[in-house]
Amino acid sequence: MTRKRKILINLLKVLPILLLLAYHIMGYTEKGIDISHHNIRFSKQDWKYLREQGYSFCYIKATEGSHFQDDTYKRVGKAARDAGFELGYYHFFRDNVSAEKQFANLVGHIDTRLTTLPIVLDYEKDGFVGKESEKVKKQRLRALSILVEKNIKDANRLFIAT
Repeated sequence: MTRKRKILINLLKVLPILLLLAYHIMGYTEKGIDISHHNIRFSKQDWKYLREQGYSFCYIKATEGSHFQDDTYKRVGKAARDAGFELGYYHFFRDNVSAEKQFANLVGHIDTRLTTLPIVLDYEKDGFVGKESEKVKKQRLRALSILVEKNIKDANRLFIAT
C-alpha cells in the first residue's frame, strides 16, 4: 500500500469524528429521530413530548430492497408534520438486490411533495448481508445513489446513512 493511500485511509477513519466535532463547535443542536413500521405507535402526546425534548425532524422508512413498502409512512409522516416536524423518507438498502430494482421500488412508492428533507439511503454493513463481494455491494449502493440523484426531485441533497 502506498504512503498516500495509507494517509487517505487514516483521514477517512477520523473524518466522521471531525465532522461531529465541527457540528458541535458550529452550534448545531437539531435533534431528529427515525421511525419504521417497527415503532410507529406514536400518539399526539408522544409527538408533543418529542418536540418539548428538542426534536425537530423525523425520517420515516418508506421502502426496503426491491419489494417492501411501508404502508404506514404517509400516515406517520402526516402526524409528524402536524406536530411541526421537518420530514424525510429513507430507503433501507439491501446489498443483495440490484440498484435498478431498489430504485423502482423507492420511486414507485414515495411522494417527495410531502417531504422537506433529502432522501436517505440507509446502508447497514452488518444488516442483511448477501453473498456478493464488498466491491459488488458498494457498486450497487453507488448505482442506486446515482439513480436517485438523477431522477428524484431534490435528491441532489441525498444522504447515505451507515
